[in-house]
Amino acid sequence: MNDESITVTLPAKVIVRIVQDHSLIEAHNIGRDTFYTSSLFWDCECEEHYIHPVYQDQCLLCGARREDQPDARVDEILNHTRGLPSDLLQVIEKLADQICPHLNAIPF
Repeated sequence: MNDESITVTLPAKVIVRIVQDHSLIEAHNIGRDTFYTSSLFWDCECEEHYIHPVYQDQCLLCGARREDQPDARVDEILNHTRGLPSDLLQVIEKLADQICPHLNAIPF
């Protein structure tokens, strides 16, 4: 077994999302700055606790719906881990180490 591998059990909605998106972390460019988002989490309209796992379809506080909101930024996911599902965080941490080891701060 490879020491780099991880094993997690993911909810069915997450598996469907992975298959649909074909990528869990996507790079975006604003000018010369690059930032990364993940389809495993999304942002609602709340000022705090605005990051939700993909299998949560709606924010109970602001009412925002997953399909109308953007994917969450990887740097924000990693900096706001409290209350987020540890199995999905493991996936993000592992992928971020490989795909975007030097995350940029928010460019705006």
